[in-house]
Amino acid sequence: MALAASSCYFAGMPAVAQSARRAIECILKNVGPWKGGLLVREPGSGDKVWGKLGSTALLAASLTVPAFNGHFEKQREALFRSISSAQEADGSFCCNPGSDRADGKGIDYYPGEALVALLLNAQAGDREKLKLVNVAFEYYRDHFRTKPTTAFVGWHAEAWSRAASLCGNSDYAAFVFEQVDWLLGLQLTDRSRDGLNGGFIVQTAVPPSVSSVVYTEAVVRGLAAARRLGDTVRMERYKKSALAGLRFCLQLIVSREQAGFLEEPDRAYGGVTGSLHTFDVRADHVQHTITLLLATLEQAASLDIA
Repeated sequence: MALAASSCYFAGMPAVAQSARRAIECILKNVGPWKGGLLVREPGSGDKVWGKLGSTALLAASLTVPAFNGHFEKQREALFRSISSAQEADGSFCCNPGSDRADGKGIDYYPGEALVALLLNAQAGDREKLKLVNVAFEYYRDHFRTKPTTAFVGWHAEAWSRAASLCGNSDYAAFVFEQVDWLLGLQLTDRSRDGLNGGFIVQTAVPPSVSSVVYTEAVVRGLAAARRLGDTVRMERYKKSALAGLRFCLQLIVSREQAGFLEEPDRAYGGVTGSLHTFDVRADHVQHTITLLLATLEQAASLDIA
């Protein structure tokens, strides 16, 4: 919502910024001190302050967007101090700061979210944050090469595309291409009859789902990197993939006609379902679809979208 509030497409909708601000103020009630900064506390953490790196990073990112310039400055700085403190000497991030918990699957999600937050802050003028990003590069590139997974690509394609733009580092762009090229091998291209064309297969024999929204955004981020480098071959391949992904993902948005069959039509309209066969709607489904569409609008010229 914070990203949407900062987009020119929502300039005439103050309710978007108001919604983001209410959410921010609510989350800020659940932060605690850690190493001179602040963490978003994990529910049930008790007296010991600890939290997931991703929660803290996403809150920090929301406070960095232009819509909140001049607001929450102390909280934003404190959140970024904790993100900085969570980075180890080898460039990796502790996924559960303040806790002894094993990282588990968090290593594929939370560090990418932290890197995106750092890069958004760098884009806003704090270039010192790029040092943390640069140090992290080799560690996470090696991690992906050792164990590639779609969970990783969702955030790191965006992170390293932004880093390539800010730093002009061709290695960062090459890493984006490495991730997106691998991802394209999971996209369906021959299932047009059942509406699954353009979706991404994560598990064998499991139809594409709303996770395709995340992977389509990764392809759009790859398109942005290819455009900056003038890589016309990749631009064409990524454009074709992104448009196919968008066609699949847009089918998941609940229309007014569909909403009429649900218990609360006004609330259901515009929601995003988990798949083509279910009507479960979650906030993160909607959030990822919003960021996909915002990224798509940024690349409208490359996608030939009017």
